[in-house]
Amino acid sequence: MRLLESIERINYMHLLINNQSTGSPECFARKLGIRKRQLFNILEALKLMGAPICYDSARRTYYYSKRYILSVEIRMELLNDRDLNDVNGGSFLAECNVIAPVPDIFATESIGQLAYKN
Repeated sequence: MRLLESIERINYMHLLINNQSTGSPECFARKLGIRKRQLFNILEALKLMGAPICYDSARRTYYYSKRYILSVEIRMELLNDRDLNDVNGGSFLAECNVIAPVPDIFATESIGQLAYKN
């Protein structure tokens, strides 16, 4: 469940930043249920991935300096055997290296990276 909680947290962060209703870093961290240091780590990782996040000390809120969309989700769907064959195409799963590594701060558990290999 930690993975789902992390995804919900990132989406909630985006909502608060987009609405410019984060409050101070202390308040923002409290809203997210994390420590201020964790908040700074996540914000830094998002910035490294291109999120134009800024802080307005007069209004005491984080905001996006440019229009920005962030969507993190997991999609699950039950497939019958025929659909599974169409999707999988006779391939098998094998471990691989990720080209663009995801910062560890988003993952709270160790998750193996899988990809299709023909």
